[in-house]
Amino acid sequence: GMQLMQLGALTAMVLMIGTALWLLPSDDGRARAFLLVFGIYYAGVMVAFLRNLGLLPNTVITQNATALGTLVHMVVMSVRLSEGYDRMRREKEAAQQRVLTIASQQNELLEQEVLRRTDALRQEIARREYLEVELRSALETERLTRQSQLDFIAMISHEFRTPLAIINTTA
Repeated sequence: GMQLMQLGALTAMVLMIGTALWLLPSDDGRARAFLLVFGIYYAGVMVAFLRNLGLLPNTVITQNATALGTLVHMVVMSVRLSEGYDRMRREKEAAQQRVLTIASQQNELLEQEVLRRTDALRQEIARREYLEVELRSALETERLTRQSQLDFIAMISHEFRTPLAIINTTA
């Protein structure tokens, strides 16, 4: 049963490596990484399986092929993962820097807008203060005019009352 299982595993490995080789021309790096990382491991396993099937001689290299393949596989995968982590960290830092730059630009635009609107409000306040002074001046002029009018009417009334009183008394 073990030999049948090993033949099935060998077939699966050949299919996976064949698929990776077929995807290699249109790849973004994943098939190459698979071939590098798992190819070494599969090579060690295949040597061990072929030795178990009696197709390869029993030597120190064939006896330890799986362990050597696993060791190299783990080293290569660790390096690949470490590089991927470093790349993602650099991309994250670059994205954070871009966000900070954009936020800084937006803050500057907002500051300019606030200054523009503040200036417009100051101009409006100055215009309204000027209008207030004008209105107070007009109100004071109207009050003085009304007071002069009342004084004039009082004087006219007094001036006409005295002659009328004389005429009334004489009559």
